[in-house]
Amino acid sequence: MAFAWRLPRRPAHPALVLALCAAGLAVACARRAAPRDGGPAPPAKSARFAAFAEVDLDAELDDLSPEGTARKVRFFHTALESLDRDFPAASLTEQERIDRDIMAAQCRLALIDLERVRSIETNPTAAVESIGTALFFPVVFEYAPAAERGSGVIARLEKTTALVDQAIAALKTSAPIYTEVAIEENDGNRDVIENALPALFPKGSDLESRYLAARGPALRAIDRLSRFLSGDLKTRSSGDWRLGGELYREKFRAYFQDDLDPMDVLKEAETSLARVRAEMLAVATPLHDEWFPAHAGHRTMQDP
Repeated sequence: MAFAWRLPRRPAHPALVLALCAAGLAVACARRAAPRDGGPAPPAKSARFAAFAEVDLDAELDDLSPEGTARKVRFFHTALESLDRDFPAASLTEQERIDRDIMAAQCRLALIDLERVRSIETNPTAAVESIGTALFFPVVFEYAPAAERGSGVIARLEKTTALVDQAIAALKTSAPIYTEVAIEENDGNRDVIENALPALFPKGSDLESRYLAARGPALRAIDRLSRFLSGDLKTRSSGDWRLGGELYREKFRAYFQDDLDPMDVLKEAETSLARVRAEMLAVATPLHDEWFPAHAGHRTMQDP
């Protein structure tokens, strides 16, 4: 079983991988306990769904090349088609249906990012965070023995140079705030490589020697990305970080897995806030008058 925290990948993969692996875990649990909707799905169906949900990419970094992006687009479209064709909601248990909805939503979010937002070309934090989470998560999450996690980290370090090359080639522009954040995060990636990763590699071990060999090229790639962000890309950073109304509504609905309008949600939140504040005042006023009878309180204030 592949666990979610083994697979931090940006821009499109981490959310899906989290969902896929959560689904795998949930399906495993579903096979141990009868679902609440009247009985389990056929064992073969549950096994197929568990296999569909299981992904293991421990030694991988994202692929930001045009070919890699095209493969990801095909992957997510194929996953959505497979969910509709092979795993209709009515054929699954209650827990599996929840997992299915999560996977479908994450596929749609990934496709919005890949096909519409195009973060790979417009947001340098996508590449920087892809590196950072891929290297840092194995340090802080003990999902496997340290040696196994360390081997995966070394494989990722060895691929960092290629990812940096792809990121620099792909980035066409950026919003200024994205570039500033990416510069700071990339400095954090250097710190992770130098100061956090050694905890995975026992002194004098073969793993440590492999780590030290992979560290140098990875750090040089990180430094090259830093120079690119602070120089070339910063001079071209004039874009807007906002998605715009139409695209934001599309992403909003995919994220919440419902046909929601952001303005309706905002209006409901504002209405709820006003109601709760009024209720709080109604509860507090009698206490205030009892405890501080000489103080007129807010009734004398003119500003509502």
